[in-house]
Amino acid sequence: MIRDRVFISYQRSDAPDAVGDLRQALVTHFGDAAVFQDTTKIRAGEAFPERLRNELGRAACVLVVIGNRWDPKRLHDPGDGCTRSFRSLSRTEM
Repeated sequence: MIRDRVFISYQRSDAPDAVGDLRQALVTHFGDAAVFQDTTKIRAGEAFPERLRNELGRAACVLVVIGNRWDPKRLHDPGDGCTRSFRSLSRTEM
């Protein structure tokens, strides 16, 4: 599989403006097809966890955005999306 994407991992409640600005800068440089952010790429009703795993598998780069309101306690919640992303990354050769 070709790894040709930038995957943005973040908590929606933490630094949404920074994530939006980051995404726009990446899209300007690499193009929309090369940048994955869940809120812009996953459609309603789509299998969310499966799509995240697939996109992580295609990522050449994963940017983890951590802002002032990031809650590290969420790392202990196996149902948390960021936690699943981090755990997938730890099992993926990049």
